Amino acid sequence: MRSLRVILCFIVLGMVGGKLYAQAGATGTILGTVTDSTGAIVPNAKVTVTNTATNTEFRTTSSSSGDYNAPVLTR
Repeated sequence: MRSLRVILCFIVLGMVGGKLYAQAGATGTILGTVTDSTGAIVPNAKVTVTNTATNTEFRTTSSSSGDYNAPVLTR
């Protein structure tokens, strides 16, 4: 019975440890298209993504089709 408890304890610790590790390296990506008020695309628009918690900025420019990509944003 005691060995079963020890095994279950290790299983639970392994599951919790994996979840904690996953939270440490959390990143995200924002993909979008810049359009004006009529819905027309806006090429070469300057885009700034700001993390309001840290005031960190990521700057990019939209493509000729109005698309932009802000990859690997951290929390």
